[in-house]
This record gives sequence, C-alpha cells and structure tokens, in this order.
Amino acid sequence: MPVTEVLANSGIQLSSPPDTNLRKVPVLDEIQAGAWSQSFSNLSYSVEYLAYPTSDLEALLNWLEDVDPAHGYTNIDYPFDTLFALKIVGNSMDKVAPPGSIVVFDFGRTRLVDQELYAFRLEDSFTFKRYRRDEKGHWLQPESFDERHASLVPSEQEDFIPVGRAVEIRRPEPS
Repeated sequence: MPVTEVLANSGIQLSSPPDTNLRKVPVLDEIQAGAWSQSFSNLSYSVEYLAYPTSDLEALLNWLEDVDPAHGYTNIDYPFDTLFALKIVGNSMDKVAPPGSIVVFDFGRTRLVDQELYAFRLEDSFTFKRYRRDEKGHWLQPESFDERHASLVPSEQEDFIPVGRAVEIRRPEPS
C-alpha cells in the first residue's frame, strides 16, 4: 500500500504543496555525538522500531503518529516518508554537526556505506558518527576539532546497528 494511502487512511493529511516533497519530520529526542549513551529517554515507546526498521510500514507510521516529539518538528524536502530527526549533543561531530544541530535521518537507508553519516545503536545506547570501512574492518569515526575523541570499534561479542542514514544537517543559528 502506498505511503500516501496509509497516511490518508489514518486521517493524516500531508500539508505539502503538490509539486514538492516537503515532509513534516518529528524531532524525537537528542543523540550523543560522543560516546554511546542512552537516547530517547523523553519518550515512552519501544526503540525497536528505530533499531530494526520494519517492512510493516503501516505499523511504523501508526507508531510515528503517536510519538510526541520531544523537540517539535522540522520540515524537509525529501521524496520518502521514512524520516525522523534528532538534536545533537556533544562535540565529537562538531566539524559536520555542532551541538544543537538537528540531523534528519532516513530509517529506510540502513545499508552501510563507507564515509556516510548514521545514527547507530549498540544494545540500548545510541551515537551519531561517520561509518568507515577498509580491508582491516569497520569503525565509527568522530569528526571533531577536539582531537581527544577516538574512533569506536565494535568488539567480537557486539556490533553496532545502523538506525538511519543522515540525509540533512541543520546547524544552529550563530548567537
């Protein structure tokens, strides 16, 4: 069933002009751009939908409809409805997304591509990093002016799970 039909059946009307892909995207919570940390603490829902994007689009859209975004909404011109946004906390990614930035992620794009930016999950913790891969393995790379931040490398017992690929970064207005 097309996304627009699912939305219409749920009573959700897209407020976009007919010739654009403007989407209203919930800013769900904050995500640490540093070490792994628990996110989504302001919301009372299971993070399973974010950790394991479902092919049951209707259930996922119903879940998103019930989410009370912790930080309001943002709009984006993007062709798909598989979006959520998070507010950046911490400075390990400040070269690309300084603290306070809003990053829009597509949870339909979780295939890992070298050099792309993602929200990742490790058990019940989350982080925002650049994915890197070479012949020796894979890791999560910080992009910070603070050189104390180190790459995050998975252990043999656990691996990070991509939650969504970043499709837009909105940096805060200078004060």
